[in-house]
Amino acid sequence: WQLARLYISAWVTQSMPSDGLLRRALAIAERGAALNPEFSDAASTVLRVSVAEIHWRQGQYGETVAEIEGGIAAATEAATLWGDWAVNAYSILHAAVLTSTGQLDEAMALAEQLEPAGSPFLFNTLGLAYRLSGRMEEAVAACAQALEYRENPWVPTGPYHLDAHVSLSIIHMLTGDKEEARAEATEVLKLSPDFSVAVWGKRNPLKDRAQVERDMAALKEAGLK
Repeated sequence: WQLARLYISAWVTQSMPSDGLLRRALAIAERGAALNPEFSDAASTVLRVSVAEIHWRQGQYGETVAEIEGGIAAATEAATLWGDWAVNAYSILHAAVLTSTGQLDEAMALAEQLEPAGSPFLFNTLGLAYRLSGRMEEAVAACAQALEYRENPWVPTGPYHLDAHVSLSIIHMLTGDKEEARAEATEVLKLSPDFSVAVWGKRNPLKDRAQVERDMAALKEAGLK
């Protein structure tokens, strides 16, 4: 499971050559999840949820929703501690899919009732949904909550902290605080020295590509290349 999460993290942070990273992560996650489909241990549960996350990061919304719905049904039936964790984690991912496909009201309504599940991902998702809804102060607060999380053995925080700093840079640029936007851009480069706005845009799971282009323009104005 650690190798799968490493590949996902490297893909998001642009810290390794990208060829096949998510494909390799998916193969590992699918094999690991199949070894223990009963949600009785941490590793296989994290891997099973990771399968759905990889589909989402690839912009495969239908496949992601199918994985989420099947995973929630199986985890609920399993009635284990890790099954309960999986239901919440799948639900966070569902909120991310809703955000990515422009269903912002539904995304916020779902995300606001969930627990973080040991990861900053919930707050990244809320931050993006708030920003796209024009609720900038709440978006900043959600990103700040994401940044409060420290590394843990199960979920590397690097990609989520990177997403939070990227979001904050965009928010500050859009609200006219160019100094703060550039400060956040500096934090982005600390986490991802080879960060490329073009690569970030290509890998962004937002369905609205015009929005991605606007976000890329804001990041470039903040000093990222």
